[in-house]
Amino acid sequence: MQAVQRSRAVARVRRFLVVAAGSCVLIAVALITLPNRPSVGFTLLSLEARINGTNVTATTVVAATEQTQANRYGVCVRDQRGAAADFAPLSDVELSAEGSRFSSTKRFAAGTYNYYACVKAGGRTYIVGGAKRFSLGQGSPAADRGGLSSSPSTTARGPAPTSAPAATGSKFVAGGRPRASSSGPTTAEPAATGSKPGAASGPSGGNAPVGTQPANPRPIPATSSADPSGVPMPVGNLAGWRQIVAQDFTAATPLGSFPGGAYSSGFFPYAGYRDTSGKGTYDPAKVMSVKGGALDWYLHSQSGQSYVSAIVPRVPATRWGQIYGRYSIRFRSDVLPGYKLAFMLWPDSDNWSDGEVDFPEVNELTANSFIYANRYAADRSDLTGGTTGFKTSTSAAGSGWHTATIEWGPGRLTYILDGVTLGTTSTNVPYKSMHWVLQVETALSGPAPESSVAGHVQVDWVTMYSRA
Repeated sequence: MQAVQRSRAVARVRRFLVVAAGSCVLIAVALITLPNRPSVGFTLLSLEARINGTNVTATTVVAATEQTQANRYGVCVRDQRGAAADFAPLSDVELSAEGSRFSSTKRFAAGTYNYYACVKAGGRTYIVGGAKRFSLGQGSPAADRGGLSSSPSTTARGPAPTSAPAATGSKFVAGGRPRASSSGPTTAEPAATGSKPGAASGPSGGNAPVGTQPANPRPIPATSSADPSGVPMPVGNLAGWRQIVAQDFTAATPLGSFPGGAYSSGFFPYAGYRDTSGKGTYDPAKVMSVKGGALDWYLHSQSGQSYVSAIVPRVPATRWGQIYGRYSIRFRSDVLPGYKLAFMLWPDSDNWSDGEVDFPEVNELTANSFIYANRYAADRSDLTGGTTGFKTSTSAAGSGWHTATIEWGPGRLTYILDGVTLGTTSTNVPYKSMHWVLQVETALSGPAPESSVAGHVQVDWVTMYSRA
């Protein structure tokens, strides 16, 4: 639950879910409620980048659901390492329901960049709409048609986290992606339809170098690079499902380099903004790596700041999300009080009323916090209502490896944990395009994690299917 975005997240992108009180049974319907979310929303009306030599002019128009005072408004940029290279923003500006325009020019070094509209209001950062990409160097500017983008009119769901997608609900309010041509000014073309960290914010955030790890960080459990979890990744189509992603994480990528060349085409990380609770910062450069055949989140605090990360596995055909699919993940977690995980399906529209699907989710990575599944109804007017799902008596933390699967089809959502079907929901099932967000962040309730808490969440493999 929770782009980017939150991309809403963006992404962020996001989610403030709490399992309703009740006894823990292996399989039982769970009622889940959320705290009130900010009522303000933003819609992307247009976004483009024009390239002239090494100068890039970015122009965007964003509309607010109601007249809103923004602390900052502009176009945020992330390079392929996730470092920020934002255009100079407007400060203390009124955003109207009719749309407010921003335009700025900046010189860039050769490289490929993701860019997206971003707004800071009420102490929260929103990634609005999908991200796009432009490239310079290596001859003339060139459009990258494999970038991420969402439809022209995209609504931010809430604070970004999910910069790409940002998110309040899911985590990203935003979610995004990227493109441009020969001599003379050129327009960066939108990437294949997808959407965003809601808001997808870009690969990672901040210009600061990767910080040093806390003294004596918890070591990663020893594993076999061939099969860390002992369960091989399923390969091939299934009855009714066509496999479109099968990622076994065999290419090592050091901390500070994810997604790097091996994974940049398949994953989009949130970066550069606060997580759902506001106590953590999405920063893949300080958190994400691939080692021993597993994708790794190194959760820790540094100089009083808790670092977390959320990523979007991209659908190859759209570079973002899809309508209906099957999603499986093999994961484990250390015991990490003050942190949580929520793997979810978030609307490509970044409109939370289009629904949300959360599984597996735990409120805290402790031994007494149990995995649950949750569905937010599609087409609901009460955003904090319309939830139903299933609880388990299985903790995500300190309990070894688990395999969680969501099967999403017309009017049907089925949740499977370690080969056991928890149940199926057939009412108010989302029916619009959604993207998968693997979100690991600080817990929504309670204080920030203690500085001494450090450890790992790992993923052995992920697979994704479309309907056959």
